[in-house]
Amino acid sequence: MSTTTTHPLEADTQERAFFESTASSNAKAAYRRAVLRTTGWLPSWAERKRAGRKPKAGTKGQQ
Repeated sequence: MSTTTTHPLEADTQERAFFESTASSNAKAAYRRAVLRTTGWLPSWAERKRAGRKPKAGTKGQQ
C-alpha cells in the first residue's frame, strides 16, 4: 500500500483541466465516482464544494 499523503492525480494539470472543463454536473459526478472507486479517494480539486444551495443575491439576512 502506498504511503503518499497526496492523491496521485493531484499534480496532474491535464486531468484537472479536463475535470474543470466539464460543464455537466452529471459528468463531474461520474468522474468523481470512477476516481473514488478506483483509488479510494479524490484529489482536492475534484472534491465537492460545500453542500447546500447558494443564497440568492440581495436576500442575505432577510426572511
